[in-house]
Amino acid sequence: MGIITDNSDQQLGKFKTKPFDHQLVCLNKHGRSQTFALLAEQGTGKTWIIINNAADLWASGDCDALFVLAPNGVHTNWTRLEFPRHMPDWVRWRAADWVTNGNKKEQAAIESLYDDTAGGLRVLTMNWEALQTKKGFAAAERFCRCSRRLMIACDESDSAKNPKALRTKALMKLKKYSYWRRIMTGTMINNSPFDAFSQYSFLDESILGTTSYYAFKAEYAEMLPEDDYLLGHIIGKKIKMDYGSQEMIKANIHEIFLILKANGRQTLTDVGLAMLQANESGNYKGILSCNEQLRQMFAPGVSSKKSRCLFLMAENDQCLAGHLRRVATAMSPGRLPQIVEQDKKTGRPKYRNLDKLSALIAPHSFRVLKKDCLDLPDKIYKTLFFDLTKEQKIVYKKAEDECRIVFEGEETPFAKLVAVTKLAQITSGYYIHPLADEPVRIKGENPKLDLLAERVNKIVEAEEKVIIWARYRIEIEDIVQRLKAEGHNCAQYHGGINKVDRTTAIENFEHGSVSVFVGNQKAGGTGITLIAASYVIYFSNDFSLRARLQSEDRAHRIGQTKNVTYINIVGKDTIDEVVTYALLNKQDVAETIVDKGFKLLENNCSVL
Repeated sequence: MGIITDNSDQQLGKFKTKPFDHQLVCLNKHGRSQTFALLAEQGTGKTWIIINNAADLWASGDCDALFVLAPNGVHTNWTRLEFPRHMPDWVRWRAADWVTNGNKKEQAAIESLYDDTAGGLRVLTMNWEALQTKKGFAAAERFCRCSRRLMIACDESDSAKNPKALRTKALMKLKKYSYWRRIMTGTMINNSPFDAFSQYSFLDESILGTTSYYAFKAEYAEMLPEDDYLLGHIIGKKIKMDYGSQEMIKANIHEIFLILKANGRQTLTDVGLAMLQANESGNYKGILSCNEQLRQMFAPGVSSKKSRCLFLMAENDQCLAGHLRRVATAMSPGRLPQIVEQDKKTGRPKYRNLDKLSALIAPHSFRVLKKDCLDLPDKIYKTLFFDLTKEQKIVYKKAEDECRIVFEGEETPFAKLVAVTKLAQITSGYYIHPLADEPVRIKGENPKLDLLAERVNKIVEAEEKVIIWARYRIEIEDIVQRLKAEGHNCAQYHGGINKVDRTTAIENFEHGSVSVFVGNQKAGGTGITLIAASYVIYFSNDFSLRARLQSEDRAHRIGQTKNVTYINIVGKDTIDEVVTYALLNKQDVAETIVDKGFKLLENNCSVL
């Protein structure tokens, strides 16, 4: 493809979709770099850059395979949406997304990547969680080893920021098979400079000037001094004395105290009490000090009680000395835990030398902020996919068979929509049964809820606010309960909330510290302003196009100063795909389903 010099129409034939200016700048600057970091906020088109970078390198014979690691749901989005949408038509390519227990079709797609006769660019996408399993790592290594010039692209690479995590260690093992390496994240590393270590070490160990995480942390943060009480407390809890030794010392001290008390000398009894208190508080050095005091206080001469005390004290000395030696070893420089000091006024960690770190990574990084991309659209749409659980698939298949009967019969449009609605409910982890007073929850995990929580955590971590729309009250209850467990305070807006509390919810979200607004499209989709949000997530969609458009406009209206990203959470090969496709193409879902019938549902896997 070669270097692109501008965004003119004559250059656009090289691309399937028109690039933004910053995307061309990135390709020109780093497209032929062996490694680089794409530090771009969500919604700025990181995926487009990687896809077209791989296309360019494939065209020149410099890249024959691309391995993409991404959060769960996002990795499927790469293969189902992003590659078909953005890969230039002149590129021969084939892609598959990793599924732990895939069906025959999914397994066949993965195996097709190893057909040497097919040629073209081979692409495998995998979620980060799979990489830390034996099966997932084996599949990743198999793919990586079969390439001559492999590119590894890490989407939301901060998922591997902990050097001790299994996924990070697995990534480092795969590094040796790659020639091209890219990391992609929208989270700025100065939230915690430590996050940079693993990510840039994956790119190239020479970038940071050290391969030691211990040395890296010491360079960029003020650590607690070695004599800080907190370190001693942590080591004391970590290097515990075994239960048998503790009981022996306790019994010995108790016996010594009884002997001293029976002697009648108050000075001896006082030392015995001090010894009891030292043992009770875990002050082992205090016990040794008391033992030394007693030896000096004992009268000369031979006595059976004195000999007994000396024997018990010596037994304790030996046990305590061994324990304190282990603690001292753990307290030696290089072995102490590294704990960052906090500013006494603000409570924030005391980092340092951040200018030096920025200078080291700058030549290997391309930073993109939404506010700097003047040609970005006001509305940005993304889709995240998830796989139904085994339990959900069983229930969904049964409901799908029932739905087919309804569509093939002479049922009313209302009956058809009711049947389809049940399919949508199942993807959210429940369904309404006519003979049950409460919604029936499907046993097992709820992958849709897991994906939502993961995405909300990312958004809030980036200090942004998010609206979550859900169709039913039970979904809102599940969402709020899950997000509260994740540490988020949610503002709620639905039919069960009175007018006063609704107003409070809006105020807390727009002008307060609440970062998550959870509501129902019909209750909150009209008449309110929520411009504090730069992200809107549709956990489930209403079938009404009007409700969708109006709910979108709660965040995208006068006063909004940011681009708004709209995220749909979609069950793979389910009714969710049909609904999302219709809404994104400005079609009323109800009319589309009723008019086109069950064939539309059967073809849902290709509608997006």
